[in-house]
Amino acid sequence: LDVVELDGATHTQVDKVRDLQELLRFSPTRDRYRVVIIDEVHMLSRSAFNALLKSIEEPPEYVIWIFATTESHKLPATILSRCQHLEFRPVPTEVIAARMQAIAEREGFQLDPGAGNMLARAAQGSVRDGLSLLDQLRAFSDGRVDERAVAEVLGIPSFEVLLDLVRALIAGDAPRGLEILRGLLAAGHDPAVVYQELGRLLQELVHLAVDPTLGAELTPEPREAAATVAQTTGLAALTRMI
Repeated sequence: LDVVELDGATHTQVDKVRDLQELLRFSPTRDRYRVVIIDEVHMLSRSAFNALLKSIEEPPEYVIWIFATTESHKLPATILSRCQHLEFRPVPTEVIAARMQAIAEREGFQLDPGAGNMLARAAQGSVRDGLSLLDQLRAFSDGRVDERAVAEVLGIPSFEVLLDLVRALIAGDAPRGLEILRGLLAAGHDPAVVYQELGRLLQELVHLAVDPTLGAELTPEPREAAATVAQTTGLAALTRMI
């Protein structure tokens, strides 16, 4: 009862803010503080912000305001100057992958390390999105989520196929490269996704060419194969390929 959440994108008008202020006149029901969370706060109207200002300038000692936004530059300076700023950044891929592994162990199913890394990359820094993908895959799997299953569900080419394509490009072997590409398209892969994943792999190869201990997004076995290609090809050639 002491936590109130308001969607700023839906309730943009001043009337809703005034309703909140009326609520804040009362002390918390159970807890030490009454917490008011306004999500997408930048969507509030100017009059709503003006109504908020008084409450933010002189809040009761038992009230905590939390404003969440993806566009803080749209907030009035009068509001920003009275807030403590906490920036939340995308969660690193390896942290998301480790979290998925821990959940898989707790829930009693197998998540291959390579599959966990693919899911973590697809999550793009969002733990929630990564766990949603994992939940979908677990529903289709028989107690084990591997790289093949992830590739099929997400439409991402496997690491081995992409590395073969890179080898063909490095060797200037056009027939082999076209054969691999036709196979990917025949399997239903989106050309844009193939292009994106190829660029991601080339970036990893550049890192490995600089330092063989890099390549954090790759599990040990793929990293070893990629490092061999990277060291053989060299930094200059890989940079040109990117």
